[in-house]
Amino acid sequence: MSEPVGVVCERAASELDALAAALPGADAHAAAQAAHVLRAPVRIQIAGRAGVGRTTLARVLGTRRDAHVEVAAPVDAPGAPDPVLDAEVVVYVFVDGVRDADRAALRKLDPAGAITVLGKVDTMPDRAAADAAADACRADVGIPGFALDARGAGTSAERHESGFSAVAAAVDVRVRRALAARGARIVRELRARAVASRAGRDALESFVAGDSAVELEAADARGAFDTDALGRGSVGDEPYDDGTADAALRQAAWWRARDASARSAADAIVRQRVRLWMHRIAPAPSVRVRGR
Repeated sequence: MSEPVGVVCERAASELDALAAALPGADAHAAAQAAHVLRAPVRIQIAGRAGVGRTTLARVLGTRRDAHVEVAAPVDAPGAPDPVLDAEVVVYVFVDGVRDADRAALRKLDPAGAITVLGKVDTMPDRAAADAAADACRADVGIPGFALDARGAGTSAERHESGFSAVAAAVDVRVRRALAARGARIVRELRARAVASRAGRDALESFVAGDSAVELEAADARGAFDTDALGRGSVGDEPYDDGTADAALRQAAWWRARDASARSAADAIVRQRVRLWMHRIAPAPSVRVRGR
């Protein structure tokens, strides 16, 4: 079964540490920098106008090992420039409908790395009205939206009823996407570097052809098939992976048949599933007992 992308990033970073120790000069620096990038936490910005609950949401989301949560300066603040929303994940909060200043800020965001949150839903008539307002925002700006009562982030049941579980899940999906995109970008950069390098070509080519690089590109490619805010979509009927070689082969065949409009993305996933199949059919190394 595929490993979490964060685990793959750490494994790839460890491999790059070893490369950095073995390679000369600029190639060593490139490998070390790539390892640093893979280990860096994903930036999450909580944005919105003043008084919408940005700080409260940041506190509710809590501390993450794989991400750093920061509260952006308020949008549309009198006498102040709007903040630059350049984090890998942006959570945009509003409370009383989307205003022109919100739309201007939201149009600059990549929907794949952003969500909107309708906060302070306790001030609305009921939950249905809050969900309808969040849906209206989604239709207005083209970014997935959720209604959240930040007071209900205690028990598991409260987190579900308040909308916090859905918000947290959507943030998790975007953090994983950001890590995968970062990893795939590193693989592309090192592949290009290998072509131009003499001393480090073999070592760099070995890395970009290795399991970690293949898994990172496959994880990034999966984002092309997500059709909703929680990372679900056309992958929903992918054959179940029961950990066997046959399952990996069935999944490879399933991905091979995907829509030609996302052919390159599907091919990256096919490569990873075939690689997994090869590992599963390979016999485990035998252990020889001395004297037998």
